Amino acid sequence: MAEPADYPPFQLGKPRFEQTSFYGRFRHFLDIIDPRTLFVTESRLKEAVQLLEDYKHGTLPPGVTNKEMPAWFGLLQPLLQLWQ
Repeated sequence: MAEPADYPPFQLGKPRFEQTSFYGRFRHFLDIIDPRTLFVTESRLKEAVQLLEDYKHGTLPPGVTNKEMPAWFGLLQPLLQLWQ
């Protein structure tokens, strides 16, 4: 099944939404400040780290979509900001 146009291919370090329009910047901002990331368990964080490592090595498990990757990366992004 094809993925919707709202979900372009995931690219590590690049925003998912177009940044040249207000709406794209707004959607990016909503992703960044998502309060649901406050309630993530340690096991989900470990899963996200493993998926990110798999992505870097080009070995993503079957069934992981472009829609899911930004969500997984979104769990780690606040932590990555603290480590830099």
